[in-house]
Amino acid sequence: MSRDRIGYGLRLGLAALIALALALALGLPNPYWAAMTVWITAQPTRGMLAERLAFRLLGTVAGAAVGLLLLRATHEPVLVVAALALWLGLCIAAGNLLRHSLAYGTLLAGYTAGIVVLPEFIPGLPPHDLPAARILATILGVLVSAIVTWLLTPDSPREATLRRMGELGRDGLAWAADCLRDTLPAPGLAAREQALLVELARIEDGADQLAAGSPRAYARIRALRGVVAALLSVISTARLLQARLAELPPDPGLAAWCEDLACRLGTAAAPAAGAPPPAARRTAAALAEAVVALRQALAALDSAPAAPPRRMPFHRDWPAALAAALRGVAAVGLLGAAWLLSGWSFGPFLVMGGSIFASAFSGHPQPVAALRGVLMGACAGLVAALLCRLVLLPQEAGMGQLLLTLAPFMALGGLAQAHPVLGKPAMDANMVFMLAAQPMLPLHGTPAMLVQGGLAIPLSIAATLSIFWLLRGDRLRGLPVALRRDLAGLAAGRDAAALARGRARLDHRVLRLTQQAPDRAAEGLAVLRLGDALRLLGGAGCAAAAVLRQPAAAWDGAPAALRGGAGADEAGSLMRSAATALEAAAPVLRPVAPALRRLPGSAAAPPEPAPRP
Repeated sequence: MSRDRIGYGLRLGLAALIALALALALGLPNPYWAAMTVWITAQPTRGMLAERLAFRLLGTVAGAAVGLLLLRATHEPVLVVAALALWLGLCIAAGNLLRHSLAYGTLLAGYTAGIVVLPEFIPGLPPHDLPAARILATILGVLVSAIVTWLLTPDSPREATLRRMGELGRDGLAWAADCLRDTLPAPGLAAREQALLVELARIEDGADQLAAGSPRAYARIRALRGVVAALLSVISTARLLQARLAELPPDPGLAAWCEDLACRLGTAAAPAAGAPPPAARRTAAALAEAVVALRQALAALDSAPAAPPRRMPFHRDWPAALAAALRGVAAVGLLGAAWLLSGWSFGPFLVMGGSIFASAFSGHPQPVAALRGVLMGACAGLVAALLCRLVLLPQEAGMGQLLLTLAPFMALGGLAQAHPVLGKPAMDANMVFMLAAQPMLPLHGTPAMLVQGGLAIPLSIAATLSIFWLLRGDRLRGLPVALRRDLAGLAAGRDAAALARGRARLDHRVLRLTQQAPDRAAEGLAVLRLGDALRLLGGAGCAAAAVLRQPAAAWDGAPAALRGGAGADEAGSLMRSAATALEAAAPVLRPVAPALRRLPGSAAAPPEPAPRP
């Protein structure tokens, strides 16, 4: 590891140890919650750290309040399990429809209720006001993490990304100029076009994290998304204009106009001042409008505009959110039933673990594979915790001996969490170590209790993994339906405002598709071309709208039917472009397309970070 990573890991372990020491000194129940807050809120940039700390606190307060209300309402285990399952399902559904820190805080509120309620049903644990203890420990962990790690955590690379976004905008205009000149090989143009989309999708996916912790930065990130949306329109309308110009007979005036437009695009000047040819007026006007929007968005990148050039609606996958909520309810319900039927005294830990891991991995693209890694990390943490408690720590240990014994484990945990490969399983190991070791004063628990309580954690992970495997499904199975619905709306020829909203929604759905499957960038670009062709057709796109509303099995002859009804005018050219785009986009528009089987949830999909408890 680099020197910076080693220093970061040691600071992280030191912060967790300080949080635990202060919680012990203040006599807080379950003082290890303070150290766990430090582990879980560690972030690579200062803004993300501030936002994560804030939402950690808000989510904890909300979940603890619900847990307190539940404890006051009933102590009947069956009703408690049912209420926790319902609350968890609601939070998982909402969290899967939100993004980044908002999603994290919502999911945290869901399982915090179980954390403060379920220990009440474990015999042998000392009685405490767990909701208040959870909130106080979280506040302490937040403060220690902020003080110890804040100054040494780097700032966001926001400015560098905004500069790169400006470069991409200019690259997009240069690509459009080359596209209109039509002098470069088609494969090279297509490769540049796809590379632009993939990089735009990557930047947009991390845009909120760049703005984390700064309200003014969020306004600039909205401007960044305005650049993304306008550039996508430039790319698709340039392709439509290229197709139309290729159909027109050679003409010196047309060639001069096209060259003038390409030169102005390539030099970032205003669009061509001359009138476009009548045979391509609609498509040329759409490209000019997109170029103006792009230049306005590029100018707004250096400021924080009150009204950014264009707002991008986010794709929200309602079917996937509902499926995730059902998996969470199933995890709590089944583990709760196992606890109640077996009568195992540590059964509440099973339910607690199930609620945590079902929430934390509800939106993960590969939850089964991720939970396998979590299970390995949890087993390592459990072994270390039992070694610490049963071999190294005497039952009568005082505060000094306790902290000195824990210090090497926490230093190694911090270094492992800072490692680029071991980071994720190390965080799981650190969390389970604190839960299983139960570092508090006085130390309590027999070896049998420590082993049983510790084993409940990996058992809950294994059970959650099994539930996710049994109830697995394509993470983005609602995306083809949403894309077809948007395209059908664009083809219906509604008013201009509705068309603009539909086209904006299409942008983010295509970006979402590209984020999860970069090798499907060509199909995503075809969807954008199809959307713009339908938008420009207006009422003339009703035939295409009828096609898009048909079952996928009836699509085979649709492109030929669209071409057959197309004339020689500009509307006919747009209809032919729509047919070509429909052929190219069909693999990601069909409800059970083989292309979408490679999206999140399959072995071929790349992993991405998931929120952790």
